[in-house]
Amino acid sequence: SAMNDSTFIIQRFEELKPARSVYPNSEVINFICTILEDFSDEFLTKCMYHYRWVHDPTYAGRGIALMQGNPSISKERMEFVGSSIERRQVSRLAIVGSNDLTGPIIEEFYQGFIRKLDAHLASGYPFLLGSRPSSADFAVLGQLHPMISLDPKTSTITRSLSNRVCSWYSLTTDLSGLSLKDQDKGWITDIPPTLFQLLADVGKYYVPLLIANQVAYKKGEKEFSFKIDSGVTWTQPTFRYQSKCLDCLRETFESLTRKDDVLKALSGTGIEQLFTTSSL
Repeated sequence: SAMNDSTFIIQRFEELKPARSVYPNSEVINFICTILEDFSDEFLTKCMYHYRWVHDPTYAGRGIALMQGNPSISKERMEFVGSSIERRQVSRLAIVGSNDLTGPIIEEFYQGFIRKLDAHLASGYPFLLGSRPSSADFAVLGQLHPMISLDPKTSTITRSLSNRVCSWYSLTTDLSGLSLKDQDKGWITDIPPTLFQLLADVGKYYVPLLIANQVAYKKGEKEFSFKIDSGVTWTQPTFRYQSKCLDCLRETFESLTRKDDVLKALSGTGIEQLFTTSSL
């Protein structure tokens, strides 16, 4: 059967080609990698969806029509298909949690994320977890692709925030020339302050969403709400898949031999409550 989840595709590649691994060799750092990958797939994607279908809906709709169809289709066909895609995607903004109240929060988070990623790269780390790319880098890359390379208004915003992140994006899209002289080296061994800041945003924005979704899902509720610390109420439909994501993170944590070291590394980020709250 077809496989379209990047997490499982990467796992399959790792089995087939274990050299040049994108998984850190430290159990603690590898678990941090797992958290960042999940966060990118499940929360950073909300930024991508919001910006694309709020700031660049017509361009994005027509772009999809041309790329999924044929670049030589007529203007009339492009506009017809593009407008159909645009209407459908815009109508789904509320499903990912984007509305008049949360839109500014999503944009505040995204702009802060780009600035903090810029600071991390500027502090001497070419990638999130060292001098080599991890699966977390590729998860971030996937969400930033339309926000840097495709959608005009959004890419202008991103480029105005950080030339460095845009250069990181270009580099990471093709790493065929990256040389790894030692397969065991290149990973961080502890959490630098700039990475801690990124993790703190995971704890501030994504963790409350995961917890609220999990509680609602277990109660059979179709919608959940929670407050961001700015006081804004975030409301969206309950997702079974995000419940599965949290269960998977907790199961992986329970399988670790260095649980205390992981909790110590995460202390103060807010992420640790995912693994210390028994009721979840």
